[in-house]
Amino acid sequence: MPDPTTPDEDRRVAILEAAVAVLVDRGYGSARVSDIAQRAGTSTGTIHYYFPTKVDVLDAALQYAYDRSSVRQRAELATLDDPRDRLMRLIDLQIPDGDVEAEWAVWLEFWNEARHRTELRERNAKVYRGWIEMIATIVQDGIRRGTFRGDVDADDFALRFTGMFDGLGIQVLLGPTLDRRWQLRQVMVGMVDRELSP
Repeated sequence: MPDPTTPDEDRRVAILEAAVAVLVDRGYGSARVSDIAQRAGTSTGTIHYYFPTKVDVLDAALQYAYDRSSVRQRAELATLDDPRDRLMRLIDLQIPDGDVEAEWAVWLEFWNEARHRTELRERNAKVYRGWIEMIATIVQDGIRRGTFRGDVDADDFALRFTGMFDGLGIQVLLGPTLDRRWQLRQVMVGMVDRELSP
């Protein structure tokens, strides 16, 4: 694993952050290596030194955005003991707003590109397994503690929770229906209370 304190790794991270910003601004199909180089304050040759092709740098940027989001979520959730508090915090961490809205934009680009590439579909399946397992684990903990109903199927709830969140989150991001983020939060909190409260 690269040492994150080395100048070499600092440069690589700066390129990935620039690539994420370009993905958000221009989309996967319209992103150019020269855009990434300009955003990173470097040359296209430097980009290609770290990432031989445009596909390499954009794919790495997608993974980097996911890893950054996952680390942030897990760190915040680890500070909360109560399972319901963890689910509520997870909802707040996923509302498309500010930096999180940019993460959603990256995911839209990822999903669209994954429609055409098997390796990205496989990566998406792995990411979703982790996301669903994280929610199911919180629910299972809540069932054990008596915070949540004992007859809940944690895996089924987690699958429907993620599906609901993604569908409504995309609507919020694109703005045709749920143009207020608080409405998304209200729907998701309502789902938790309705289906999990004893």
